[in-house]
Parts: sequence; structure tokens; C-alpha cells
Amino acid sequence: MHCDYCGRRSKRKPIAVPIDDVLAEISKGIRSEWGNPEGEGVPYETQEGGWQGEVIDSYDLFHDEIDDPFDNDDLRQDVIDAFFDNAWCQKHFWSLKPAQALQYSWEKFVDVVKHQVRYLFSVVRDDDEDHEVIAPSAFLERVGELISEIGLVRDLRKGTKLFRARVHRSDKRYRFASELGTPPVPSARFSNRMSPAGIPMFYGAFDAETAIAETFDPQISGEKVVTVGCFESARDFPVLDLTNVPKVPSIFDSERRHLRPGLTFLRGFVYDLKKPIVKDGLEHIEYVPTQIFTEYIRRIYNHPLLGHPKGILYESVRKQKGTCCVLFFLSEDCCDIHAGWTNELEEYSKHEHKWWLGLAPERISEVSRPKEARGIQWATL
Repeated sequence: MHCDYCGRRSKRKPIAVPIDDVLAEISKGIRSEWGNPEGEGVPYETQEGGWQGEVIDSYDLFHDEIDDPFDNDDLRQDVIDAFFDNAWCQKHFWSLKPAQALQYSWEKFVDVVKHQVRYLFSVVRDDDEDHEVIAPSAFLERVGELISEIGLVRDLRKGTKLFRARVHRSDKRYRFASELGTPPVPSARFSNRMSPAGIPMFYGAFDAETAIAETFDPQISGEKVVTVGCFESARDFPVLDLTNVPKVPSIFDSERRHLRPGLTFLRGFVYDLKKPIVKDGLEHIEYVPTQIFTEYIRRIYNHPLLGHPKGILYESVRKQKGTCCVLFFLSEDCCDIHAGWTNELEEYSKHEHKWWLGLAPERISEVSRPKEARGIQWATL
């Protein structure tokens, strides 16, 4: 068997298929998102210059509109020639593209919860005549369905190291989980990206430099120092991982192309969740949409196999390639690691509260010049 386009040959296994079979699969992929303008109801007016809407030919379709899968010019041209007489337009021409409908739904949700209804948005009647846009009351549930469908919830393994930083005066010392872990309720006085004032959560990172970058602001923190503690997860628990949203599959990927609208939306949605917020006094308003989303993940969303996530992983805003986390653990869920703590952990787990994170005393460090921190040397304080 040989391929007429690349010249490869094989006697042991099939390496080529008839071009008609290839064209049939390509046609299925194209027609999953593109249709014939006449069949889609696009009007044609000769005196007005032809089609009264966005209609393209096969050449423009393959070169500008879809993922071109061909690395052979002859094959590409033969495919274009096979569809030469076709004109193409968006399938369901008079409707929003599915990814557009999701994006507009998110924008509407953001506007409603920031500027119209803060706490009772879920019961607000939707008077919008555009029924393609999901009402704010149903939007989060739709996002939850996409999260499950695409598979963004995974287990964070026992023993995972998580770093947490605390900015303070140079005459202070912090050494214990009660000081470096989740703040107690009275200390949760400021709004954060994922949590409103009064609701404490554990913010951390997967490396010390990212933890410092997310915590220390030279313009605000001045000459203060940072103490960084390394916590260790006590057991496996599920998290929503927004750091590795898959790429949008090709239109020709028959097994995954149904995920294209959801992934197109989610990749933009994740960017919105982590975009920088200027702390100009209005940040408590800008944080509202992500805070509500976080509360939905914490309190309502339930993965069919892993259950309720215990936190969210997301990319750092302040350090390139840094990974941050917000975990739904309180101060009493953090403990100091000491000899035999795993045995005590088993006994403690029989009670209502469980330890989820342990602080290793030998993994605490004070950084006196945080903005220059590189390759932190760890030492017990």
C-alpha cells in the first residue's frame, strides 16, 4: 500500500485510504458548523450584489475560517477542488454561534451581578427577548455542565506542597499553621478575587515565588517582609483545575468536535477569571462575578464521580507560568506537622472536623526583599 501524496509505502499495515473516504469525513466536519446559504435561508438579491449575508467560497473556508489540517499542498488543493462549486455560510445562519451565545450569557451575568442584583439574581425574572442568551439564574448551571463534560475536575494528591505567604513588619515572626494558614473569620476583612470580605479561604501557590508575587505589592507593602510557609495536603481531594483547559479541537476531530463551542467559551472565561483587577477602591465590585462563581463551585456544583470540589486551581496574574489555588478550608482545617501527626490525623478524622493541610516547620522562610526573591533558601525560624 502507498500514499499518492506523500509517497510513503508499507507492506505490513495500511497507511492510506481512498480519497473519496477522506472527502466524506471532511464533508462531515465542515457540515457540522457550515451550511449551504440557500438551505440556511440567506436571501439572494441580484441587484444588491448577490447573497445578503456573509457567504464564502471553499478556498476562503479552508484558508481563513477553519483549522487547515493539511501539510501537503497537492492534497489541500484537491480537497478545495472537490468542494469548488460550494458556497458556505454559518450553520443556523440566523442564530448566534453556540460559543457566542455562551459569551454573551457570561457578559449579561457579569452586568447583572455587578450593577443590578447582587444576592437574588437567581430568582430575577428574565425579560430579555433574546432566548439564545442564557438567563443569569441558569448560567452557572450551564458552566457546571461544561466543566463536567470537558473533565476539568481532578484529584489533588496527598502530599502536594502548597505555599502560602504573609506580609508583615520585620519585628514579627510567624511559625505556626494558625498564623500562616487560612485566616480566622475576624481577620477576613478584605475582598479577594474568589472570596468576599468575611468569608475566609486558603489562598496559596505551587511554588514560593508565585505565592510571594501574589501577596506582596511593593507599592503598598513598602519595606515589610514576607514569611512563606510550605503546607502539605493530608489526603486526596477534588479540585477544579482551570490551569489546563484543553485546546479547541479541530472541526475534523469526529470524537471531540462537539466540545468546540464549550472549549472556545471556557478558554475566554478562564482569562476573564484571572485578568488583573486594579485596586482603585472599586475592586470589591469587579471581584463579584468570580466570587459568585467560586461560591457556586463550593456549595452547589457536584461532580458526578468526585463530588464537591475543595478548591480551584488557576494561573497566576503576577507570575508567568505560576499556578495559584484557592481552597475551601478554614483555619481549623490547617495543622502543624510533627512526629506522629499522620496517626493523630486518623484519630482526628473521626470527629466532625478534619485536618486537610499540614505546615512543615522546617519549610518556613522569611524573605526580607520579596520583590527580588529568587530560589528561596529554606530554614527553620
